[in-house]
Amino acid sequence: MVNHDAHSLTTQTPLLDGGVIFYYYVNMLNKLIIGKVNFDPALEKRQHVQILLDSNNELPSADSLTVLSEEFGHNLDIGKVFYENDSEKFYFASIPEESQENLPDKWGFVLVENLTPEKYTDYEIILKAIEELGYEPIAHEEKIA
Repeated sequence: MVNHDAHSLTTQTPLLDGGVIFYYYVNMLNKLIIGKVNFDPALEKRQHVQILLDSNNELPSADSLTVLSEEFGHNLDIGKVFYENDSEKFYFASIPEESQENLPDKWGFVLVENLTPEKYTDYEIILKAIEELGYEPIAHEEKIA
């Protein structure tokens, strides 16, 4: 017997002794970290990093990586899983510079230093991703000071 809902799949396997084994699968929401850096050697590791967000200030996300590939075209290069929790997987991804000019209208690159934890649900994950890439983004608080 199989039970489907919007976020999970549960299967039951009867055992010979009359018991039942339950398997519970959670659909993971896949999110992409697509960054852009106009490298300035004078800043060393402290760069002005930009991240791709939609018009609702959300990372590219979908239940399927195939959906994301279709939205961004064949030039999307999806890398390794950088972070995972119970319901989300965050992947590093990249889009060639020439394709960045032709992104769908709802997408745009936003300076990380303009992000705040109050307005962006994935703020801490974005900062971790940038640090894993070897950069030290200029934080919003530093920019204000």
